[in-house]
Amino acid sequence: MKFIDVENMDRKTAYKMFKSFGNATYGCSVEMDVTKLVALSKQKGQSFFLNTLYLVCRAINDIDELRMRLVDDMPAIYEKTHPGFTVMTDAGFYVNTYTTFYEDYKKFYDEAKVSLDSAKKNKPIAEFPNEKYGYIYITSLPWISFTQMTHPIPESQSSQCIPRVCWGKYFEKDGKLIMPLNITVSHIFVDGYPLSKTFLKVQEYFDNAERWLK
Repeated sequence: MKFIDVENMDRKTAYKMFKSFGNATYGCSVEMDVTKLVALSKQKGQSFFLNTLYLVCRAINDIDELRMRLVDDMPAIYEKTHPGFTVMTDAGFYVNTYTTFYEDYKKFYDEAKVSLDSAKKNKPIAEFPNEKYGYIYITSLPWISFTQMTHPIPESQSSQCIPRVCWGKYFEKDGKLIMPLNITVSHIFVDGYPLSKTFLKVQEYFDNAERWLK
């Protein structure tokens, strides 16, 4: 993580304006084509959730603005951010767990599966993978398909700057499998263009899942 000089920021004016808001978060929900990802996950007998988690995290880490945070009330950028995600336990309630993001797919999948399986037994991994704000909040609603959603947002601007992600149940549409994906961000760092780039990057990874999930 390294701090950013406010005075040399290209979008200094927008940064200062949105930082004056009590809550500058906003989000978009987009229909994503997961046809190839679903087929590949089934073919390999792998977790669709973990494969989606990997590709979404990879896409988010590709976009500089999605790795920017407020740390000690100063703008900063992380070299890599990591998923903190919700898991339903065997008893039927949700707990939070964490894992480290690796570009190495197998390493990520194996470690994330340990976190997932431990959380299902209500023994979530407690340790944060890196510094306080260098992660992504991720959840899923595999029972419903949504057109929009909101996330609980705290008063802390530093927490508001952590991207919040949710995907829903995929469904068939025009011969394809479509999954709603919501990404909520803070306008302090993320304008519409980098958020749009994030969705496009996610779709690129979904379309080329066989290349990345090796």
